[in-house]
Amino acid sequence: MPIRRLVQILSLVLATAGIAIAHTKPRPVRELVRIQGTVREAGKECASGTIELQILRRSLTLCKGSVRRLAVATDKVAEDQPLPERFELQGERSELVELQAPAGTRVTILGEWRPGRRDLFLIAADRCPCPEE
Repeated sequence: MPIRRLVQILSLVLATAGIAIAHTKPRPVRELVRIQGTVREAGKECASGTIELQILRRSLTLCKGSVRRLAVATDKVAEDQPLPERFELQGERSELVELQAPAGTRVTILGEWRPGRRDLFLIAADRCPCPEE
């Protein structure tokens, strides 16, 4: 009788564990996004398209130079989730204020993004007043 009871307990534990594993939430996908572009002059068109950044309730429009996506916790980026054309930049206020730049300034931003959202969490940023090469 003890072996039969042990088998019943073991099968109950295995069934419960299988249900628990099937209902675990997947880890959120995160990506690093590197955006480089030139601050657009008012009224000027950009041949390569634009990316708009909302920084402290102000809009900064960049003519796209290059955009790279790098997967963080997975093997590849979420191809089914395209980058939005407008990001809400989040980060330290002092760093965000420095990103407001005059037209013609080249801006490079590295941030963390979760596909399907508009928030881009600032990791690093660089401004260069030199003309686009």
